[in-house]
Amino acid sequence: MEKNRTIRAVEAHPAISMLKKNRPEGAWNRDDSTMREMAEPFGGRYFHCSYKIEKSRQWVSFEVESRKDAVSNYQYRAPGEWFAELYAHYYMGTLDDHPLKGWFEQEIDQNFNPGAVLGAPNYP
Repeated sequence: MEKNRTIRAVEAHPAISMLKKNRPEGAWNRDDSTMREMAEPFGGRYFHCSYKIEKSRQWVSFEVESRKDAVSNYQYRAPGEWFAELYAHYYMGTLDDHPLKGWFEQEIDQNFNPGAVLGAPNYP
């Protein structure tokens, strides 16, 4: 009797609901209103499995409201994708009004020059 009540309590927890809903699709395939609803019990944080690595899963989270500054939906798959998408958009020149454009100009362009690190291509 106690075991069944514990199982029902665990199954009713919002984290279990989020886990089940995230199986078929991740954050990059959801609209913001659905994510807001799913994240409400967690103070606005949305949790999902970004990658399955061998037998374990890499769980990540983000504040749903941060998506207002998204450059793509895929950016929210994993932390590395978040940065990679911003980096690509910065160098494509599409971050004009983005709040992190200044950081890229100050930190990345000043301290890391991809051309200097990788060297210019040497074509025959």
